[in-house]
Amino acid sequence: MAANERVKSADRVLSLLELFEQRREPMSASAIAQHQNWPLSSTAALLKSLVQSRYLMQVQNGRKYYPSMRLNRLTRWLGSELLPSGEDVQELLLALRDRFGETVTLSVRRGLAMEFVEILLGTKQVVMKVQEGDTFPLFTSAIGIAALAATDPQKVDELIERSRRLEPDRVLDVDTIGTRVERCRTQGYYAGFDHAIEGLSAVTIPLSAEGSVSTYVVAIAGLTSQIRRAEQEIARDAIRIIAAYQGQ
Repeated sequence: MAANERVKSADRVLSLLELFEQRREPMSASAIAQHQNWPLSSTAALLKSLVQSRYLMQVQNGRKYYPSMRLNRLTRWLGSELLPSGEDVQELLLALRDRFGETVTLSVRRGLAMEFVEILLGTKQVVMKVQEGDTFPLFTSAIGIAALAATDPQKVDELIERSRRLEPDRVLDVDTIGTRVERCRTQGYYAGFDHAIEGLSAVTIPLSAEGSVSTYVVAIAGLTSQIRRAEQEIARDAIRIIAAYQGQ
């Protein structure tokens, strides 16, 4: 199999689960086939297989399909890796969003980039609009600085050398990066103003637990004027809320 060849059946399963995440309601086989532009026969076969595997259940007298709680149990351990207290990480993000009204994100380092894995849009009129799967650069974004601050210094040096090797045309201001990382380690958070998107800023906090295989970052993001004005309050209250959810 070629390195870039995709497995159609796996793609369809993942695409179906993403559809349910978007719609959040039971759907019939014909509605799914029409939305996904799949043949009805192969859609019905896929649904039958997922029902037999107990990842989907039939509802409304068998006319529609909906994800089962088995899917929730399958990935719930990812949240417990971050929150040893057993709390759901989405509950933490919701608590932060409700407290500040700004967009709250959870991101993780993927190589030389930060990838958004959870996003709760803010309730204010102007919000920071990003999608799950979007990436920001590791060394020049506020979330990247927070991730580096929670990373072993020797590993940080290795990442810088890796960037220089893989991206020779990119000029890294190592002194500025070092200053920002040290500030985050000292304060417990990093406030980045207009780093990745002009006019938007964020207070970022590393979220990791003992034994965690990855370093995640929580960000409270919004208009630069709003974040700059409330930086100290956001940082103080966010650190307190995170510590409560981590059982500290």
